[in-house]
Amino acid sequence: EFLEKLGETEDEYNDTELDDELRQLLDEERQLMQELELAERERKKIAEAMAIEKQKAKKLDEDEEIYWQEYNDQCRIASELEDEQRSVDNQLKYAQAQLDRLKKTNVFNATFHI
Repeated sequence: EFLEKLGETEDEYNDTELDDELRQLLDEERQLMQELELAERERKKIAEAMAIEKQKAKKLDEDEEIYWQEYNDQCRIASELEDEQRSVDNQLKYAQAQLDRLKKTNVFNATFHI
């Protein structure tokens, strides 16, 4: 009889202890699930932010490509204009030299060879 009471007491004690441990584990599980949900929401926010930043980076790369194309076009145009300016300057020098030569020419000497 004493052994039976001792067995019942031990079972009750173990059951109570196990129930407490189960409650603690369930509370811990609930807390961990909340932390997991929070971490998942943060992960989604970060993934969205990364996607936005990748789009911005892509746009910047495209803008940079356009900038360099326009820059190269402007450099080419400037070079062509410089060449054209040099050509006009040379034509002007030639015309000025011709004018100076003609000014020195005496009309009578050109008309009548003596």
